[in-house]
Amino acid sequence: MITMYYSCKDHIDIAMEEMVDETGMPPDLQLVNEAEKEERHCSFCNSEATYKISG
Repeated sequence: MITMYYSCKDHIDIAMEEMVDETGMPPDLQLVNEAEKEERHCSFCNSEATYKISG
């Protein structure tokens, strides 16, 4: 199962730690592209997402 978080710049550390805790592996970090920015929000504060973190 692939877990995914979206994160703003303020919560990237939390998102990375959560992913490592869940998967035990280093996460894949990508920038959210411009088309996704309007649709995706931070999983922790609901601000505009900057990063997509998956594992």
